Amino acid sequence: MKVAVLTEAELEALVREAVREALELAAQRFERQDRLLTRREAAEMLDVSEKTISNWISDGTLPHIRRGGRVYVRLSDLLDGRSARRRRL
Repeated sequence: MKVAVLTEAELEALVREAVREALELAAQRFERQDRLLTRREAAEMLDVSEKTISNWISDGTLPHIRRGGRVYVRLSDLLDGRSARRRRL
């Protein structure tokens, strides 16, 4: 087993870098989860038809957002729903 000897400044730099990387990853994950998808994008992601996505939105299975007359689905809702559908199978 090797033991590394670091100065206080080196240790501080390593910790700062690790924290910065962890925060960047968390921010990326958050941005991806809140990304809004069109019905077409959602359908492609789940390999189902746009009609199926529309049906899930209509019957309340898939939460949605209306903006400017268009319908969007949050990526996080889509992923949560996909997990729930797998558990039911």
